[in-house]
Parts: sequence; C-alpha cells; structure tokens
Amino acid sequence: HLNLGIALWHLGREGPALQEIEEALRLAPKNPEAKYNYASLLRTEGRKKEAVDQLRQVIALDPLYWRAHLLLSLLLKEQGLVDEAARHYLQAQQINPGVSALSGSSQP
Repeated sequence: HLNLGIALWHLGREGPALQEIEEALRLAPKNPEAKYNYASLLRTEGRKKEAVDQLRQVIALDPLYWRAHLLLSLLLKEQGLVDEAARHYLQAQQINPGVSALSGSSQP
C-alpha cells in the first residue's frame, strides 16, 4: 500500500495516494517510513498541523530519521517556531552531514 500510495502521489493523484498510505499505516501503525510519507503528503494538502504531529511520531519511533527532522524543521519555521525548527535542522545535519535544507536530500 505504501509503494502504491507513493506512486499515485507522484502521478498527482493525491486523494487515492492518501487512502493507500492511510491503509499502509492501518496495517503497520509504527512504520516510520509510512508515517513520514503520510506527513509529506499532508503537508502538500495544506494539513500542516497534522503533518507536524506525524513527524513528531516518526522521530519518537526513529530518532535518527533525518528526513523527518528536516521536514519538521521546515514546518516549524513556517509556524514561527524558529528555535525548535533550528534544533531539528541541526539534528538532521548531525545525523546526515550532507543535508540540504532546500532540497530535503543529502549531498554525496
């Protein structure tokens, strides 16, 4: 369900993508990858508060999930929570020193 949800999302079919990722979470509620992708999709849907909640859960499940720290830092910065955003950004950089804040990816 997770892979299908991601594929649908990349095809611009957010509604069905959301349903598939929600089903993946129903089947594996503690899957950090599914929660991260759900949070990312929620963010694109404008559901930023829910995305923040999901990202906090990802980090609770896997404190080394640097992408969750990075995305959370961006969302918190948008909300004006600059100090907390900075902490998560620095955490992402500590876990993966090649982190790029603009792309959300790591550099080789």
